[in-house]
Amino acid sequence: CRGELNMDDIFQKQATSLEEEFFRRRDMELVKTMREKATVAAQRKALMDVSGIKDETVIDQLIAHNIHPETLAALALAPVIAVVWADGEVDAQEIRVVMKAVEKHGVAKDSTAFRLVEEWLKVKPKTNLLNVWKEYVKSLCGILSPEAREELKQNVLGAARAAAEAAGGFLGIGRTSSEEESVLADIESAFRVPRGK
Repeated sequence: CRGELNMDDIFQKQATSLEEEFFRRRDMELVKTMREKATVAAQRKALMDVSGIKDETVIDQLIAHNIHPETLAALALAPVIAVVWADGEVDAQEIRVVMKAVEKHGVAKDSTAFRLVEEWLKVKPKTNLLNVWKEYVKSLCGILSPEAREELKQNVLGAARAAAEAAGGFLGIGRTSSEEESVLADIESAFRVPRGK
């Protein structure tokens, strides 16, 4: 009879140990999920604070494209990047124009945003990067005054046009391709605000 109790005790201990292991793993998974949700929530709040945009759909699109508070400055350069890639390749003059825009935006050379722009110059970003930028700008235009919206538009289009003209024409002066003109028109469309705003 004593041997039976011992076997029962052993089986009970094993069952308890397996049960504890199951719940320990489950708890670890729940903690991991909670941490991930907290991280996304923190990223969402930080992006809202930095960008001034409260539309969670736009913020979630930014996060989905790896745009975080520290890389938001790089997103501002998406139109210039889209223009230099319009013809399918980036030349040395276009890189110089982009780097000048990077400097103008105050992007530090040791920043994540700088490295992201460098990567965009090496490998063409996904086509939806410009779409994410346009959604960002549309949200931004909804909170800007008409004067601020126009100033932003002129700054963005000026930098994009400089990039378009960098490699065009005779000695790089005055000519843009039809692909570049199409991208410029697409960029400009982001600043159209529905009537009543």
